[in-house]
Amino acid sequence: MNTIGIIGSGAGCIAILKSLCKHNVCNLKICIFSEDHSQVGYAYKKAPDFFIMNTRLDSLTQFDEIISVQKWLQSHNYFFSDDDYIPRSVYGKYLQDVKEILFLQLENNSCVLELIEKADYIDNAGKIVSDGKKYNVDTTIVSIGFGSDLLNDRLFSAIQSCDSSRPIKIYGSGLTAIDLILYAHSMHPNTSIECVSYSGRFPRVRSQFKSGEGSLFEGFSTGNFGLSNIIKNFNSLLKDDIEKSIIYDEKFSLIDEIRYCESNIPEWQKVIYSSTPSYCKVYQSLRKKEQLLIHKIKSQIIENRAMFPLKNARKVWNLINNKQLKISKGYYSGEPSTGNEFLAFNTTKTTPFLTFSKLPKHDITGVNVDNNCKVIDSRNIYCLGPLTNGSRFFTEATSLTVRDASIIVDNILMQHGHI
Repeated sequence: MNTIGIIGSGAGCIAILKSLCKHNVCNLKICIFSEDHSQVGYAYKKAPDFFIMNTRLDSLTQFDEIISVQKWLQSHNYFFSDDDYIPRSVYGKYLQDVKEILFLQLENNSCVLELIEKADYIDNAGKIVSDGKKYNVDTTIVSIGFGSDLLNDRLFSAIQSCDSSRPIKIYGSGLTAIDLILYAHSMHPNTSIECVSYSGRFPRVRSQFKSGEGSLFEGFSTGNFGLSNIIKNFNSLLKDDIEKSIIYDEKFSLIDEIRYCESNIPEWQKVIYSSTPSYCKVYQSLRKKEQLLIHKIKSQIIENRAMFPLKNARKVWNLINNKQLKISKGYYSGEPSTGNEFLAFNTTKTTPFLTFSKLPKHDITGVNVDNNCKVIDSRNIYCLGPLTNGSRFFTEATSLTVRDASIIVDNILMQHGHI
């Protein structure tokens, strides 16, 4: 019986299990290593209901063939419309049930599943070490997101206990910062909050589009385009001066952006999302110099790609309008100097797991993997998700993780002669 070790129990793990079930694998031992098997990864942990998904309900279809998310919600007395953004904790419960169904399917195919505490590292022989015990596996798949949980209980506790008589300062202005703003306000409703970031802007506001058509990369052929061509294509989608200002004017008002997105569905937003399946291929087609540039300006790209829903944009604007929140340009230069300062971005370049596992580094960032997400060293290890940034892409997207999980399983089964 072959053994696969999966490190991490989030969406990437579920995508691997889904692909294994799709191939109707039999007589396989699957060891899953996770700090907490009662919930699904860091992203969907138990959290306040105002921590919502950034994707509409009717686009959360990655695991519908296992169980429809809308049917699951109704059966659990959750009632949302297709254009709602459901709480992340609720989606986490759904994913946990999806995982349980996949467990049952695999067990019915004579597979053995073993749930083990979190992995400490992978040794030089490819064995997974957990709490001093070594586990022999034929293949390891590492799916640990960014490797650490920024929105953790320690951070929530620190925000709860901070001095409400003094302003709260949050470094960063991305989607995590918005979560921290809303959380800090819920804990200290009368305390002012200041957001400081490199751009001095929140991400773009997402209009009520479901999904788009077309591609940002239409007409491009491998080797015959560069970053300037992509930017030119993107700029051609901006239909008027307001949309150009939304993208390029750092002083453009959040309330004006909200009002525009309430009454319009910008074409560029739909196209960015519909282009997602091509992101890896296009990134890998660029010259090394341009890949490096993309990583350098990653935050600016993500501000446009990682949009936040109108629902939360209105909440943020209300805080600004009520003089309870302000945002400014600035830099984080070191550790927070007071108990009222908090980081909304990850400053760690690696984790103990990655360090002790001695996974080869890509010369831009992340782990060095090939086109099948296989780590380029002598061990039989695959990586999934943000760990492959640098080799595969420059940021994460769940749909890419699900797609790469299928690539990994196909490659593993081909190696062992199952397909």
